[in-house]
Amino acid sequence: MPIIATIRFSVVCLCVLLFLPAARCAHSQVVVQVIRLPNHSSITLLGWSYGKYHELVPGREARHVNIPPPDKPDPNEIASCETEEDALVLWIRRAGQAARVDNLSIHLAWMRQQVRAADENGHEVTPTIAHWRMNRSPNPRALTDDPIALASFPRRGKTVIVRVYSPDAKTVLGEFRIPNPIRTLPPPLTLSRFPVTAKSGDLEMTLGPVGKGRPRHFLQIGGKSEIYGDSFPPPAGYRPAPEEARRMESHVTFTFRGKPTTHWMLTGLNTAMWDSSGNQMHPDLLGAGYDTLCYLAPNIGEPVRLRISAMQKADAEFVPDRVWKVPGVAVPTPGAVTRSESRIHLENVDLRLLGIAGAGVGEIRPALFSAAPPGFVAVVLRLSYTQEAPEFVLRVSDAQGHAILPSDPPGFPAGGWRGSPWFSHGGAMGTAYSDYIYWVKAPPSGKIDLTFGLNRSHPFEFIVPTSVR
Repeated sequence: MPIIATIRFSVVCLCVLLFLPAARCAHSQVVVQVIRLPNHSSITLLGWSYGKYHELVPGREARHVNIPPPDKPDPNEIASCETEEDALVLWIRRAGQAARVDNLSIHLAWMRQQVRAADENGHEVTPTIAHWRMNRSPNPRALTDDPIALASFPRRGKTVIVRVYSPDAKTVLGEFRIPNPIRTLPPPLTLSRFPVTAKSGDLEMTLGPVGKGRPRHFLQIGGKSEIYGDSFPPPAGYRPAPEEARRMESHVTFTFRGKPTTHWMLTGLNTAMWDSSGNQMHPDLLGAGYDTLCYLAPNIGEPVRLRISAMQKADAEFVPDRVWKVPGVAVPTPGAVTRSESRIHLENVDLRLLGIAGAGVGEIRPALFSAAPPGFVAVVLRLSYTQEAPEFVLRVSDAQGHAILPSDPPGFPAGGWRGSPWFSHGGAMGTAYSDYIYWVKAPPSGKIDLTFGLNRSHPFEFIVPTSVR
């Protein structure tokens, strides 16, 4: 059972709590909510607000929504902040060792791991943390604790419940209850009849009926769940995880330029999930891959819009008009460099092959990178683009036409066929640059042929259920 202490403070007690003159709150009483923690520690809710500007000023605790930013700092203000999005901000005071956090990073981790948002209808979600910026308070008694700032929470109930869990996320330590500040909401999203097809450029994706996921083995280690495959028995120590009940699954198929294809797959890139009220949630994709969409449905009781992406498989045949071939590039010896002036413009991307660096070389101007170890060479490609960063898959063959697979030296960033994005930066007029490094086992001597295939991400959006019968 949640442990909550609800105490009605008199005017004097409240003013003492906030270190403020009693005259500022002479005619008010406030219900202060306290979560009791072990070792005589506690977290106290001092005030809350919803919107983009948030403040804690004695005597104005009843202002919860649409607070106008002041022209200049209020000398009586204890704390204030601004959020990039409309957000729910709870001002808290921590007391005792069990409630202590030493810095903002630990506070953010605490919110991700131990804070949940719920309503009185039984819906509970891991909320999205809002982006906030604290203002400097002129009050010498300014609040030093960071707030709980939530960009998402169940919005269709009468009450918003913010629960604090134990570090292992199993036990509710306490909760704060506040009136739902959202007055009007659009109706829930309407599910389409499955299967449903969406198009992104030349690629079409068809999502089959969504059902409960097939049994999959989970093993909880600490507060996390390790995912095991379907094809073998669960390991020793297995016990079902709570996520199992919310696992949804659907079969997907692809059509490229009007023809069915198996050369495409789902990825975990650029994913998003939100409901009709604007709540954004992490989609928690599980096993996203070749022909199956698997996600953990949030417990909000209504359909959500899911954005996912698909890319071509690294070992699939390249699309002919998305290929750049650079034949006959000399393989450098260790300590040497083969420079290149080869360039091409391909689908709004400028590509420049800077060259190949032999073992021990970590620079082909203007690119800097970790030097390739003995037995390897580094193929260096620079991209210039104005939209989302594309991906180029590299194929290498020697003078006899034998394929040489790109591979990652031990201890180097995993890139393989897709290369490692070593350095990215913005440029003039919205142009961005990225240097990609492809590690290749050096052939004995001679020349190699390079083939780069453009593998652009295709985004799709579907309305999917959060529960099935």
